[in-house]
Amino acid sequence: ITNSAVLCGGYFCLDSQRGANYMKYKSGRKCGNPDHVVQEVVVKEDTITCDGKCDIVDTCYDEAVCNGLTYGVQCAEDKYVPVHWICNGKIGCLKEEDEEGCKNLTEKDSCTHFYSSNYLNDDKEVPIMDHTRCAVFDIPKNVFPYCLDFMDQTNCLDSSRIGGWCD
Repeated sequence: ITNSAVLCGGYFCLDSQRGANYMKYKSGRKCGNPDHVVQEVVVKEDTITCDGKCDIVDTCYDEAVCNGLTYGVQCAEDKYVPVHWICNGKIGCLKEEDEEGCKNLTEKDSCTHFYSSNYLNDDKEVPIMDHTRCAVFDIPKNVFPYCLDFMDQTNCLDSSRIGGWCD
């Protein structure tokens, strides 16, 4: 995270009603997959995995399994739910793996869910779990952080995930 008000092409603003930082895009509109459609992900042969940069729009699946850690949820039916859709209250996996543990809140390891706050107008508190912590996000490619305040980008289990890229 930076002291600058701009991170990877998005502006961060303080909302007096929310009392927290939120994202405003240069275009002034929100983008992404508001319908939360979980799709099978195809990784192209020329995709570089685990380089800290999202090559796959909406999911960043190329950064999902790196250095022995998994970011996001791999559903039993062989579909992938990216970190920013975990705990949003919408079922992405048939067996609801993406909503498991979402009610286990502690003051220390919880935050306001970025996706729910920005797309569902619900300032929902969610737990920060190992598979949601320090996932790569790429705002122009519609891959958003898990936490509205970016607390999910702290206490990384993988030292290679400390920091980030802005193109």
